[in-house]
Amino acid sequence: MRIRLLSEKFSGAPASRRAAALPSLLLLAFALQGCGSTGGRSALLETSLGPALEKLWIEHGGLDTWRRFSGVSIQYRGTIRGKAFSSRPLLIDFRSPGRVWCQMETGGAWLQRRTLPPKPNRNEAAASIEDFALGALPLLFHLPFAIEAGDWTLRRALHASGGVSGVEFEASHKGSNPGIGPFLIRIEPGEDPMRGLRSAHYLCRHPALPRGPYRVEFKDYIELNGIYVSTRREHFHLHGQKEAFQNPGGAADRPLWTESLEGIRFLSDKELGELLGEAVKRTDKG
Repeated sequence: MRIRLLSEKFSGAPASRRAAALPSLLLLAFALQGCGSTGGRSALLETSLGPALEKLWIEHGGLDTWRRFSGVSIQYRGTIRGKAFSSRPLLIDFRSPGRVWCQMETGGAWLQRRTLPPKPNRNEAAASIEDFALGALPLLFHLPFAIEAGDWTLRRALHASGGVSGVEFEASHKGSNPGIGPFLIRIEPGEDPMRGLRSAHYLCRHPALPRGPYRVEFKDYIELNGIYVSTRREHFHLHGQKEAFQNPGGAADRPLWTESLEGIRFLSDKELGELLGEAVKRTDKG
């Protein structure tokens, strides 16, 4: 199945070049807003995407289970275009989408990511790569549940021809822009013995990676506190590939960006508050 992403909004290149750079043949229709609720039934379940989204959420542990947590602590390692890096301990705050906290040293204070001082001897290219990866982390950590928040817009995909299984939609984040998105997601019909979203497509506009369409594969799922979460992600630049949701073409194709998550610990609202403590109050006061 060929796809068209709405690339005109995200590139300054001429329209002819944009059309050639991206897969084509899919039209995206009406927009649906994420509800951003913290309890009760998600408003998205009342839309045409409702049955597919409910299936997606159940396969990852269920929305009610996800809502029991307000954040997560992780250790992050990444490699972008052959350059490896690892971050300090991280916290992702689900209550404030896009907010990531870093710990300078074990047992030390937590600082919001944008307030961190630069690492000694880190050049500008390395800084750009790490900043890009950590900026995208809140979106990619658990994409199926992230899109339920109120700062996302979902657009149902309408196919120009038959023979396509599953439900596809575009998910666009309206908050801070880390240089990737929107995401194109497919939810397959029927029962799947392999739990967890397998892949998604997105546009990249950040200088850390070549511009254009990418496929991210979610791998090495584990179950923690009832949530199925991917602990490894591989990102492939699609080059001239026009067929979506298929494996990269040959052995020569290698991911330009890989991510590994370790030490994952989901946090209740109380646990997150105890860890951040006064840091939250100082940040919220500006």
